[in-house]
Amino acid sequence: MPLLDLPEEILSSIVSVVYQSPPGVGVYCTRKDFHQQDLTSLLRVNKRLFHLTSNILYIHPIVDDPHQFLYGIDKSPEKAISKANVLRNVKYLDIQHKQSTRDKYEEQNTYNRLKSAEREIWEDNVLGKSKDDIENCEKAFELLNRLVSKAIFNDFSDFVMPNLDTLRVGVYDQGWWVDKMKKIMFDNKYPESRSIPHSASSRNLLDEIQIELEISYQFQRLFLALVKPKTLIRNLTAGPLSFNLPFNAQEDVLLCPPKQVINYLNYNIDRRTFKSHPVIIPYTINKWYIQCKHKPRVIQADEEEEDIYIDYEGLMVSLEILLQHISSFKLPITNHNDNYREIEETILEVYDIDKLEYKEYGEAGKVKLVAGDQWIGDSEDHLMDSKQHFPTRISSKLTSLPLKRKRFGPWGMMELTPQGLAFVDIKIEDPLKFTVLIKNTSSEYI
Repeated sequence: MPLLDLPEEILSSIVSVVYQSPPGVGVYCTRKDFHQQDLTSLLRVNKRLFHLTSNILYIHPIVDDPHQFLYGIDKSPEKAISKANVLRNVKYLDIQHKQSTRDKYEEQNTYNRLKSAEREIWEDNVLGKSKDDIENCEKAFELLNRLVSKAIFNDFSDFVMPNLDTLRVGVYDQGWWVDKMKKIMFDNKYPESRSIPHSASSRNLLDEIQIELEISYQFQRLFLALVKPKTLIRNLTAGPLSFNLPFNAQEDVLLCPPKQVINYLNYNIDRRTFKSHPVIIPYTINKWYIQCKHKPRVIQADEEEEDIYIDYEGLMVSLEILLQHISSFKLPITNHNDNYREIEETILEVYDIDKLEYKEYGEAGKVKLVAGDQWIGDSEDHLMDSKQHFPTRISSKLTSLPLKRKRFGPWGMMELTPQGLAFVDIKIEDPLKFTVLIKNTSSEYI
């Protein structure tokens, strides 16, 4: 019996065997490792195999070229074979940067330590390799914009991936964009660290990349507004496909934000350089999972032979900057109808933040040193006045301990207790409705 004469269920079983399982989360891979070459070939044989194959191929696609993935979506969905109908199968969608999944980028000397000629070569290389990802976003935005301008469909959520549950960003991304943007931003912010003190090339390079990235923000904003994922998971914070949108590009996202936005903050990567942070998306639940492997701490004696904690890895600085980032949250001005939102407040849950905190105990278990003495020492002289206005504490996690404790730091999110540094859950009612909850978890990937 010819293959195509087999019953539908048998053909479906054969096609499912051809499916190649995606690589494990966090595993380094190139495009050939996740591209379904065999299924793609079956897709082109005839209409029958097209429908059978697309039902499997598009359930969980991994995409590094959004334009190629969406190509044809602006055509009429009434045809038997159309991209719009195929995309109805998508339940989970992974998006990666093409540059980060081609080949593992070669390690180079730190940007801020390069000489003039080496800096020029490094900058030209970064600009050249960034083009593909940015241009793919530009073409994808033009494609979606044509779709919207046709105004054929009244409800795009029933047209563009209506069954999409989870959009996951950067799971297999090897961090090319994160690595390069951090080095450029660090060089620009700390010019005294350069080998060439008066070079301003990083400022020019940063400006050029930021201008190019504006079109990617337009794509990300329109894409999120059309597909409306229930959950957005972000594993990186830099690049044209990071979906880490600035507020001024989030107006359409605010109309119907994801039910939850999950971010993984990996402090194991190059902690000493400038660290970007996830944007807090308003009117939804934001979850931050801090990932950081514990390493031996360095204690050195000073001239008076007192132990001093030396934070070579920059974790304490990272903790302070992270809390400052949270305390700078402000709601953007929007004219959208509030009825579209499921919740009227913004919730941020931060998991395992204590991984970025160091504390040392003295006699009788009393805390002798916390945070490398940046905030707290034996004297506690520089603690903020307890009468200073802070957001409302939701509850005390240490109710059995004396309540005479002083909150300090950004928004008073920390306090010193007999057991060490503790973090405070807070709630703001006016003009924001913003809640910050500090939690612990096993930090497993979702």
